[in-house]
Amino acid sequence: MNLKESIRKVLREEVERKYLKPSPNSEKLIYEILNKLFSGADMYYEKVSKARHDFDFCKNGKRIIEFIMYFDNDDDAWEDKRASTERNFREGNVLIYRETIDDILKHIPIRRNYLKHIFDEWFEETYLDMIHEKMGRNDITIDTIDELTGRPDVCVPTQTKPDEITDEEMIEYIMKNTLYRREHIEKNESEEPGWIEDLYLKKLRKNKHDELRGY
Repeated sequence: MNLKESIRKVLREEVERKYLKPSPNSEKLIYEILNKLFSGADMYYEKVSKARHDFDFCKNGKRIIEFIMYFDNDDDAWEDKRASTERNFREGNVLIYRETIDDILKHIPIRRNYLKHIFDEWFEETYLDMIHEKMGRNDITIDTIDELTGRPDVCVPTQTKPDEITDEEMIEYIMKNTLYRREHIEKNESEEPGWIEDLYLKKLRKNKHDELRGY
């Protein structure tokens, strides 16, 4: 048993000691509720930066949860140029809407923290292997579960570059939607091939998100 597994075991024991443990039937019902909630949900991936990658879980155009993965970043360096694959995994953070938790607690009378503990186990069993496969690594873990306030945000699918678009058109789009000037864009692309396409897709997705929200 490694250190993270040992810590998880101790925390599980503490949760069970401090909070009333639901019956096996209650846990089964929670799993059924979660399976129904996520049935038909899409998992959208976004590389936010080399040190952060996100998965949005979306259904009917709305985000259900967000899973954020953080990787090592050398804060002492002027710019940490390591690829994500060269960085150690640091932390995985699940963000779930408070109203989702409230809705489940209306039907299952258990403590809030214990529900989040069960959700942790369900998410790991249901999605962690898919996330490992997508990321091409097996060291991703769930370290924290935090609640989001407000109504669920709109969801935008992962963007792909249109076959017909040219590098020049992507550069023009970036200049129109950011403060980058052409010389900076071309310099970044020469230092890191694929930089133009990566930023183009990020801005394309953000603009679609803002459009759906009515900005």
